[in-house]
Amino acid sequence: MKRTLILAGCLLVLAGALVGHRAIGAPAARPGTGHQEENDPRAITVVKAGRVITVTGAVLEDATIVIRNGKIEAVGENVDYPFGAKVIDARDKVVMPGMINPVSRATNLPAGNGLAPHSVKADDLVLKGEDLRAIAATGYTTLGLVSPGAPMPGRVLVVRTAGEKPADLVLEAEGPVQIAFSTPGSSKAAVLQAFGNAKKEQEKVAKAREDWEKKKNAPKPKEEPKPEPKPGPNPQPQPAPQPQPTPQPKAGEALADPKPEEKKDDKKGDDFSPPPINPQWKPLVDLLEKTGPAAIVEFGQNIQSVWSPRPSTASTYMHFEDVLEEYSFPHSYRIFNSVVEKNSPFYVQPETNVEEAAAKIGKLQALIALYPVVNHHPFTRDKYNLGLLFMRHGARPVYIPERDTWAQYDEMRDNLIQMVRAGYPREKILETVTINAAAMLGLEGRLGSIEAGKDANLVILSGDPLAFDSKVEKVLIEGKVIEIKPRLR
Repeated sequence: MKRTLILAGCLLVLAGALVGHRAIGAPAARPGTGHQEENDPRAITVVKAGRVITVTGAVLEDATIVIRNGKIEAVGENVDYPFGAKVIDARDKVVMPGMINPVSRATNLPAGNGLAPHSVKADDLVLKGEDLRAIAATGYTTLGLVSPGAPMPGRVLVVRTAGEKPADLVLEAEGPVQIAFSTPGSSKAAVLQAFGNAKKEQEKVAKAREDWEKKKNAPKPKEEPKPEPKPGPNPQPQPAPQPQPTPQPKAGEALADPKPEEKKDDKKGDDFSPPPINPQWKPLVDLLEKTGPAAIVEFGQNIQSVWSPRPSTASTYMHFEDVLEEYSFPHSYRIFNSVVEKNSPFYVQPETNVEEAAAKIGKLQALIALYPVVNHHPFTRDKYNLGLLFMRHGARPVYIPERDTWAQYDEMRDNLIQMVRAGYPREKILETVTINAAAMLGLEGRLGSIEAGKDANLVILSGDPLAFDSKVEKVLIEGKVIEIKPRLR
């Protein structure tokens, strides 16, 4: 009896050792497949955070984020997840959405001088993931790459800041249309011409539809009555048709099913087929019909010297209103609002009619990208927070780095703190680099906040994002942890 018990105990120990090779509840990957099953818990990443700043919702304490296939599946303070999932322990950390710069020049895309709203630059991207890794380490997970040139250099190229090869970086090749409204005279004429061409394309389609409708609804000509046939000799009786024998299948052969009768499509040929639209003007037609992403209108240039002044952003906007009076289309703005030149502390940008322009842009509730700096009234030392001014009038500011250097991206959160000190609401400031920036690219449904269904672009920080001593510790892009290296400023 004792020997039997000892043998049974050994068998139990051996069975336990075999089970211990994998976690209970975590099925093994199929041999030879090279990938995990869709419902394999090991394909799920869980972030357990001390605080989650969702941006569009409440701040969550001791929360859990569940990620599957690069998307956020669930987020909350009481969220279940399967045993065996990969867990990132950030219970003493703060998690926020990845930051976004919608108007970056981090790479030299080819210029698009002239009217080229259809120009797509994805094939011209030569960056590798490593080239943007330093920017990713600062908490930026998405960039909208803009091209030099005017007045319509092409489409914004939206990229991730990490990937194995250039094609992996591309998130959206056909981003917003760029409009460079730098000189009021020539820019206005060119933009009006481009939208005029797009309107002609619309009118071409409308005329074709009108002709089609007229032809479809035109009354059919009356048919002349056919004359009655003249009586002839008595017709001969026709023999009754003999029934045909049912075909029998041959030995070992099945009888084929009879072919179903084809139904006549009475509506065939009734569907309207519009004439093709010129591809050059198709993005502008989409703008006029409000079916594509909003255009990004860039005002002015970065003035380098007080001795070579150019038209101010505010006055240039007044000229752009002439375009809006004739053509209505969704758009956002990007302005240059540098204040003090590094080597000339007395230099200020000659802005005019700032309040009036802010009121007009605010009435549209437009998105507007600008630098996080405190501005000055023209030729004075009187300070004002331009972003706050726009926000109070109803616009939605998007703060962007002054230059596409690692140091400028790394200083952005410090600059946001300075904006809060200058009066910008603390509870609204993170929107300027997340959800507002995503909306400027037309990607607010995918990026910019921590919500179920959105891309799992997350930044894990050692503390409050608006604290000078907090540091980026981990960055996730679509659920994958990006290797970052600490760097001194």
